[in-house]
Amino acid sequence: MNLRQGPTTDSQAYNDDLRRAFRDFQTGGVNEFVLDLRYNTGGSLDCAQLLCTMLAPADKMNQLLALLRYSDKRVEANQDLTFNPELIQSGANLNLSTVYVLTTNATRGAAEMVINCLNPYMKVVLIGTKTAGGICCYKAFCSSNGSVYIESGCLQCIQCRRKVRLCHRFQTYIRIQ
Repeated sequence: MNLRQGPTTDSQAYNDDLRRAFRDFQTGGVNEFVLDLRYNTGGSLDCAQLLCTMLAPADKMNQLLALLRYSDKRVEANQDLTFNPELIQSGANLNLSTVYVLTTNATRGAAEMVINCLNPYMKVVLIGTKTAGGICCYKAFCSSNGSVYIESGCLQCIQCRRKVRLCHRFQTYIRIQ
């Protein structure tokens, strides 16, 4: 899965493709999942939130997934992201207890969000090399004079009842030689 919008610039169309794939996975009885994020350099937080929601254990629905926080100048843009079952729509939650994730040093951003945010709620087995780490997201804002500027946001995932900045490199459990 590419957390970018895939071959289309329409994020809704891409998320619908993701939902169809997960519905097919559920119909096929998938109970183990390998997520290849080796060359994923990030992308859409909406897609990452949807992916987490469809992979997570069903009893985690509506629980806090992450806190998206901007600077003090943009607190109105802050968001609390949850495992939101309404996002699934025509898709399916696989109700997994373990996910295997393939990584490289190119894995970053929203791809790391998936790893970091699923980790407190299910077993995440990392296979590959250390991830890149880095700022998770950017958003365009308009100032009062009409100029547009870009501000970065940091995603804080919930782990062990504490906030952890996403800007963190993951060491893999299983190293590929």
